[in-house]
Amino acid sequence: MEQLKRSKDLAIIYACAIVSSVVLILGWGVLENPPMSPTFINAWNNIIDGKIDVLRTPVYPCFLGIMKTLFGESDFRFATICVQHGIFLVSVYFYYKIAQHLIYSKRIVFIVSFFYATFSLFTTWNNFILTESLAISGIVILTYIITCMRQVSVYVFVISYTSVLFLLIFLRPALVYLLPIFILTWLYLLYSKKGRKIAFYGICGTLIVIIALLSYMKAFEKEYGIFASSRVSVVNQLCIARQYGLLDPDVIQDSTFKSQIIKSYQQNGERCEDLFKDVYPEVKNWIKKYDLTILNNAISNSINNNLKAWIVASGGRFMKSLYYPLFGVWIGYNNTYLNMVLSIFSLDIKLNLKLLYMFLFIYVIVLVFWIVKNHCFPWLSSLLYLACIGNIVVSVIGAQDEWDRLMLPSMPLFLLLLGQFFTMFKADPITNIKFR
Repeated sequence: MEQLKRSKDLAIIYACAIVSSVVLILGWGVLENPPMSPTFINAWNNIIDGKIDVLRTPVYPCFLGIMKTLFGESDFRFATICVQHGIFLVSVYFYYKIAQHLIYSKRIVFIVSFFYATFSLFTTWNNFILTESLAISGIVILTYIITCMRQVSVYVFVISYTSVLFLLIFLRPALVYLLPIFILTWLYLLYSKKGRKIAFYGICGTLIVIIALLSYMKAFEKEYGIFASSRVSVVNQLCIARQYGLLDPDVIQDSTFKSQIIKSYQQNGERCEDLFKDVYPEVKNWIKKYDLTILNNAISNSINNNLKAWIVASGGRFMKSLYYPLFGVWIGYNNTYLNMVLSIFSLDIKLNLKLLYMFLFIYVIVLVFWIVKNHCFPWLSSLLYLACIGNIVVSVIGAQDEWDRLMLPSMPLFLLLLGQFFTMFKADPITNIKFR
């Protein structure tokens, strides 16, 4: 009877998820961000010419290239969003299984899984020619693999874990925060004597991905002069530096760029509040005019000369991020948001990231209390929590804006933690939380 109810719950979730996807595909069609989406398509042309693209790591351009080869120039974008929706629908099953493993209440498992499968925060990104859709689905699939690591054979785990982690890192380099978190997790399991064999292979798989990433960065350095996986990080840090007046002319070695920074400060002031009006046009001009090594050296020298100011600026961005929308769909270069009201798969909920930060603060207090009370360490729950924190830290430190979009890959994990937390509200709260 219990198995039948679970099958019924999953069937309801899938029925609504499929309706949501069909409505989005037919009603919205292909959505592109004019400055960003074409760069992934152009990157494929560089890859087939044997070059490393300066802006994009290879996974998503190759994905688009395969779609273009199979479906042709006129139809590959539509085929792409259909495949993205298909991958997302597969991830719904994995998400339901993860929720069953982590959450004590069957009702909350259903609600959390239904929310993931139908809510616009996740589903609408499947229509975009951007990496967000595959990043969301990929994180869920990777979490499921880790959840099942003791139930599957070692070789299946190693191959699937390493492959999905590799694809995610080369899909979206900002997910690099996963690598140290996974290393710490496997070292803990190795030390705790539980699943040592799996932990050893987990470390090996993670190290394979790290070596692959470092090799790619070395090849990028040979091509473009900086040790990085793309120039995106340089562009972001350059925007941050100009926005907060952190570029120090005294430590900039290139005399032409130095004089341009001084002139910019004199004309526009050291600090620029309007990114789109004041910062982006100027940075765009610098990117075109100067070599990446010149810009990167200017940033690194300025950081080394005044680290405190950079830390203060990061704190300022964190405070600013508090008021960014928690639920929104990014649709344009001007960072505007469309709060969609489209029946069952979209809600107009005006919440901000402050709510997320507050919850994560409360969650860790409850988690520590539970650890002390039960004298055991729930490594999987801790892993999901650290992944959420890592995503926030990397987004705020590494980017000047759009933090809500950058935090999207960790949102399914946040939802799982929220589901765990809600199991507190019963007769005996702390014992009802199913930390794993």
